[in-house]
Amino acid sequence: MSNLHSEQEGPPHLIKLQYVHHAGLTRREILAIRICADYTRVEAGQIMNISKFTIKNHLDNVISKLRASSAANAIYLVEKSGLISPEVEAEADDLIRRWWATTPHKEQEVPSFGHAQP
Repeated sequence: MSNLHSEQEGPPHLIKLQYVHHAGLTRREILAIRICADYTRVEAGQIMNISKFTIKNHLDNVISKLRASSAANAIYLVEKSGLISPEVEAEADDLIRRWWATTPHKEQEVPSFGHAQP
């Protein structure tokens, strides 16, 4: 990361946000990060219909590509960078709603999904 800072001007957190756009994250990695922002790895795996180990691999890949210090740091960087497109947000919301409808907590109110409100 020190190399990244020495090559560009500005505070490290702003440089890191600029770098996120060139890190080569896949759509699935971005989707996994988006879902992991609000759910556990086990829940994220259930939501995406993949194993918790695949979720862990997605998170590890994102952490590595972004040179993030943790999953929480990677989530922060992806959210603040604007990489979560409306299409990815809509896909995450759809997957979460489907998962929510098939889990035992049907008697509870369905949470409001997404960051953008109509």
